[in-house]
Amino acid sequence: MFLEKLLKSFVNKLGYELIKDKRKFITQGLTLPMHVFTNCKLLPNRNAVLPFLPKQMVIAEVGVAYGEFSREIIDVANPSKFYAIDYYQGEEFWGRNTFEKNKLSHEDYIKQQFNKEIEQGIFYTKKGLSWDVLNTFSDNFFDYVYLDAGHDYESVKKDIEVLLKKVKNGGVIQFNDYIIYDWVSKLPYGVVKAVDELLQNNQHEVLYYCLHKGGFNDIVVKINK
Repeated sequence: MFLEKLLKSFVNKLGYELIKDKRKFITQGLTLPMHVFTNCKLLPNRNAVLPFLPKQMVIAEVGVAYGEFSREIIDVANPSKFYAIDYYQGEEFWGRNTFEKNKLSHEDYIKQQFNKEIEQGIFYTKKGLSWDVLNTFSDNFFDYVYLDAGHDYESVKKDIEVLLKKVKNGGVIQFNDYIIYDWVSKLPYGVVKAVDELLQNNQHEVLYYCLHKGGFNDIVVKINK
């Protein structure tokens, strides 16, 4: 009986500490001004944004994984240039072993998937830390950037600081995983805090909010300089 009570007390205390820890992240978002949502549309998924994008844009996807969304972007948006930016360290995603099975590095696998577009001079891979690679481009270079790189606050903040220079006036950034906590990996995310701080300046605006069946929603921001 004593051990049972001790165990129950320990579990309750542990549960309280976990809940208390999560509350830090629940309160990290900011109350945004109403006018940033004036033209916002709610969409069923991230892919639904693509038909609304102009054709022949200069596009970057930052964090390409297996290139599946890269293919969607290219097939629907028909960009003039597409830059696949990633750390390219061979990390497998979501329990798959695609690179190992194909006996290819991450970057070589992506190049294989987009060989036709590479030959056409449309598709380029760029390897390195997201903010470092983005900094190599000229200012006002991109029309549209899909950002799915580091999800901790400091990383997203660094990416945003660079992207504000590299994205054109009127250009668009689509932020993946606009969520405060990854309930699958049990990790806090800083995307909400970093994006909300961007929107607090009363200058930029939300164009789309894209739902995800697991709650890993996207938010699409128009950059007004």
